[in-house]
Amino acid sequence: WFSGSGNSKYVASRIAESISHRQEVTLLYMADLLRDGKMEFDLEPDGSVGFIFPTYFWGVPWIVREFVSKLVLRGLGQKGVVYQVLTCGGSTGMADKMFARLLLKRGYRVDYTYSVSMPDNYCILLDLMTPKDQIAPILSQAQEKLSRIIPSIISSCVEKSGHSEELLIDRGSHPKLKTSLLYPLYRFGRRTGPFHADSKCIGCGKCEKVCPMGMIKMDGGIPKWEKGRCTHCLACIHHCPVESLQYGKKTQGRLRYILEPEKFFK
Repeated sequence: WFSGSGNSKYVASRIAESISHRQEVTLLYMADLLRDGKMEFDLEPDGSVGFIFPTYFWGVPWIVREFVSKLVLRGLGQKGVVYQVLTCGGSTGMADKMFARLLLKRGYRVDYTYSVSMPDNYCILLDLMTPKDQIAPILSQAQEKLSRIIPSIISSCVEKSGHSEELLIDRGSHPKLKTSLLYPLYRFGRRTGPFHADSKCIGCGKCEKVCPMGMIKMDGGIPKWEKGRCTHCLACIHHCPVESLQYGKKTQGRLRYILEPEKFFK
């Protein structure tokens, strides 16, 4: 799994918890695997692998692309199952097809695809953040969607008894057009230059710890971003306890969002 503000992490945890009652499950964070160079896995011929990640600009996050480009799955047989679950702020566009092509280049197929709409956290572009009063209803709908997705995953991955034909992914309207026009804006626009800490920064270093690509280093108690292109998950911005991190002037005064299950789910 990969997650910036907790949406996909929560979905991955829910799925793993539900499956773990029937078979052994291991949850792995893509960023940790990339950092540690642990990209090769030995699987049972009838095992299952799930990929859970958010959609960025109706496409695949850069860190997920990097992960797949180095991935080796040994032993997965014809009876094995590969599925993907995409979280999104409304619809996925053609992100699922994009991921399937990336995986196919490595010699692996995608058998089943799902999506879950979650609160949007991209506070850079046009203030797409989900308003506070809409977060709880969206998460409630996500719970309902997961209640349909999880039995389907169990049926196909654990019981090997087939798969529901119910449409469990929402690509939205004009998905090909959205992905083809907007994903290049993300792919080539992941600059770190505009990131900075304002005067509220307390030098806690949390941004350095949560950055999945290791792009942040503390320098004299102030975070500094390495030059280049990050995955733009905005984990640094959303996890800052004093909302001091900004992306130019675009994020000033805008909401922050972290999914804390104990806060939203009783």
